Amino acid sequence: MTIHRSRRTSLRRTLAAAALTAVTAATLTALSAGAAGAADRCGNENLLPGADLHGCNFSSRNLTDKDLHGADLEYADLSSATLRSANLTGANLKGAHLPSANLSWANLEKANLWEARLVDATLNYAVLRAAELHLANLQGAKLIEAHVEGAGFNKANLTDARIGGWYTNDFTNFDGATWLDGRTCGILSLGECYKNT
Repeated sequence: MTIHRSRRTSLRRTLAAAALTAVTAATLTALSAGAAGAADRCGNENLLPGADLHGCNFSSRNLTDKDLHGADLEYADLSSATLRSANLTGANLKGAHLPSANLSWANLEKANLWEARLVDATLNYAVLRAAELHLANLQGAKLIEAHVEGAGFNKANLTDARIGGWYTNDFTNFDGATWLDGRTCGILSLGECYKNT
C-alpha cells in the first residue's frame, strides 16, 4: 500500500504531537507528585524525632513541646515560630531562619546552628550545651539564663544580645565572635570574650 508523501508527513506530525503530549503529561504528573511529596514531608504528621524537614516552612507555627531531636531542619524557615520547651537535641539547624522565634526552655544540646539566623530570637533558659553556633547571627537575641557550656560561638554575631545570668564554662568558645558591644573577641576567647590584641 502506498501512502502519499503529504499523508506520511501528516501522520508523523500526529504521532510526534501524541508523543509530546504523553511526555508532557508524565512530566506534569511527576512534578505534581514531587510537590505533594514535599508538602507531605513538611506536614504535622512528620514532626517527629529524626525527621527530614530540611527547607520546610514552619514560619509562625506553634511547635511547643515538640520532640524533634535529631531532625534535619537545615535551611528551614522557623521565623516567629514558637518552640518553647521543644526537644531539638542534636538537630541540624544549619542555615535555619529563626528571627523572632521563641525557643525559651528549648533543648538544643549538641544542635548544629551553623549560620543560623537567630536575630531577636528568645532563647531564655534554653539548653545550648555543646551546640555549634559558628557564624550564627544572634543580633538582639535574648539568652537570659541560657546554658551555653561548651557551645561554639566562633565568628557568631552577638551584637546587642542579652545574656544576663547565662551559664558558660571554659569550653564555651567565642573566637572571632562579634560581642554585645560590637568588639571582636580575640583568639582563645574561652569562657568569655577577650579583647582582640
